[in-house]
Amino acid sequence: MLGETSQDQRPSQTEQAPFKSGVVTISGKLDDEVPRMTEYLIIIEKAENNYAAYCQDLPGVIATGPTRKEALELMKEAIEFHLEGPKAESLNIPEPTTIAASVEVSL
Repeated sequence: MLGETSQDQRPSQTEQAPFKSGVVTISGKLDDEVPRMTEYLIIIEKAENNYAAYCQDLPGVIATGPTRKEALELMKEAIEFHLEGPKAESLNIPEPTTIAASVEVSL
């Protein structure tokens, strides 16, 4: 949903604080290369009883959790697991291309 939500629809401060805008940073090293960090944009959606997370740049990599924080933590683990295969085979790791922005609209 684009735009600004009303105060009563926003998650509590304790729910918001633990993560950085839905971006997961992954570190990796291929053989004798210098370790590198990559950030993938994570979309987190509120479901009826939990939160679901996915990454446009890595189709099929998803995670769910009872809180946004846990969904994001599980998503980081899912991405790291997903990238183990290409790393082990010395294949290219998909570069992130997805970006996000938000806009404010008058209601």
